[in-house]
Amino acid sequence: MDCAEQLEAYLVPVIERRRRHPGEDLISKLCTAEFDRIAMSNRETGTVPAGSPLPSPCS
Repeated sequence: MDCAEQLEAYLVPVIERRRRHPGEDLISKLCTAEFDRIAMSNRETGTVPAGSPLPSPCS
């Protein structure tokens, strides 16, 4: 599994939990954000707004 796959495997359960129980953290804000009434996907939520992937845990 490469670093991107590891990061996604880590983030997907976190994102799903935050969708069910949002808090005041950035992931919760991204999970509950809508653009033109469309919610962000898990993949979109796992990237920063500029479109760059989050730092890899493999570094």
